[in-house]
Amino acid sequence: MEIIPGEGVTLAKVGESRDEVERRVGVPVHPGRASRAVYDTTPALVLTYTEDDAVEVVEIAYSGDGGEEVFFDGVQLTYRLLDDVVADLAARGYDYEPIDIGYRVGPGLAIWIDGIQVGG
Repeated sequence: MEIIPGEGVTLAKVGESRDEVERRVGVPVHPGRASRAVYDTTPALVLTYTEDDAVEVVEIAYSGDGGEEVFFDGVQLTYRLLDDVVADLAARGYDYEPIDIGYRVGPGLAIWIDGIQVGG
């Protein structure tokens, strides 16, 4: 799965409607229309919706099983040590700053031990 900078991923992009996403990936694991929804994809998508059901934040959950991995600009983000990921992103010229649970990499991307967030 490739992160599209400033947008999300192919399965869910910031600004898309819940209906568009669910036509593509199916209904969330937990029924209902909560503002935060988890989808049974590989890796799992966790989406936060605005009050009018538009995607606000795309999170990609880290499964830890070595299945389909997540990439950003050719750098594998999942199933690796976080410090190695940050070093590879820095080598590609991305600025980063530590946050309480991981790193913010440029505008709109955060990575931490067990997940990745685009948007928000």
